[in-house]
Amino acid sequence: MSKPSPSKLLSTYRYSLATAGLAITLAGFGYYRSTIASELENSITENRTTLNNLKQNQASGTKITEHISEISSHLEKIATRFAQGENYALNLQYFYKIENEAGVKITNISKSEDTKTARPGKSTTAFNVNIEGTYLNILKFMAISEKGSYYGRILNFTLSSISSTTEDKPADGATCSLLIELYTPPAAK
Repeated sequence: MSKPSPSKLLSTYRYSLATAGLAITLAGFGYYRSTIASELENSITENRTTLNNLKQNQASGTKITEHISEISSHLEKIATRFAQGENYALNLQYFYKIENEAGVKITNISKSEDTKTARPGKSTTAFNVNIEGTYLNILKFMAISEKGSYYGRILNFTLSSISSTTEDKPADGATCSLLIELYTPPAAK
């Protein structure tokens, strides 16, 4: 058997070779197009997300003045609840007001110089307060001092009963020594 010549093979399979070449070209083009399509879909998704974020920002931006005024009013309310750190007389008035509301008697009050109460990052003033009264009135004093018009907390207290019963010291009376910390305005930075 003799080998067919290349020109005869080309003439015989000419359409098949052209079809195969065209199929390979179209397959390459289709693959290239499929990667472009997925990239375009990703780009469209990113653009839609950006557009939605811009719409939300625009909607929030129209209410920004309302938010600022609301935050300012809250800050003003918070500022009124800070104790006057350097104004000793105003802080004493606060404790005497609580004394009157709770029905106890303050026997001694002094600013605490205890360094254990000082905490980093917190602006506070601590007071040692000694009071006398009934157990219920002492508990009322403690509750008011923590939930009163100033931000405060009781760091330590010692409660003891009064042994004698006289007119000015009832039978269910007690004395209490408190270490109360009042929050003062934060230092300006």
